[in-house]
Amino acid sequence: MKNLFLILLFSSPVFSWAGNPSGIIPELKTVKTGLLIGVQKGKFFGIELGMERQWKEIKLKKPFTWAIAANGEYHLGSNNLGFKAGPWFKWGRADFTYGVNLTYLSDFSYSRIGASPTIGFKLIGFHLLASYNFLVGSDQFTDYNKLHISLRYYLSKDRKFKWQKQDKND
Repeated sequence: MKNLFLILLFSSPVFSWAGNPSGIIPELKTVKTGLLIGVQKGKFFGIELGMERQWKEIKLKKPFTWAIAANGEYHLGSNNLGFKAGPWFKWGRADFTYGVNLTYLSDFSYSRIGASPTIGFKLIGFHLLASYNFLVGSDQFTDYNKLHISLRYYLSKDRKFKWQKQDKND
């Protein structure tokens, strides 16, 4: 009995490796579209509203998720309106998200445009982001959040599952 247990223990990795030749079991992926609602805090408090589309692999180990988001923001204390759009990426279940946004901010007299790199953490629909705005444009427009933290909630409106066959060349 002891020998049988040892044989099964040491041969199980061989069977699991040889038991799934490439291309036999397709990968399951989801595509979700939904609404973003959030708050932003930096020098000024703001609210965010937008849309996001996510693509996610359904795997037990290291699922890959990426998304494209576009949202509008309004800073209450400084009366600024802004728009952001860009992708973010996540490798694994409880890992950080990394992204960059194209940013446009205006105080209705002057405007600035630039890029905003982000790092965040996403869990159960909530997405906590830290971002810094690198903007060019009018030097007279200075009342905006350069460094800020955002907390967003993602409400999924549409979810589709797709089976994708693995490429035999991988």
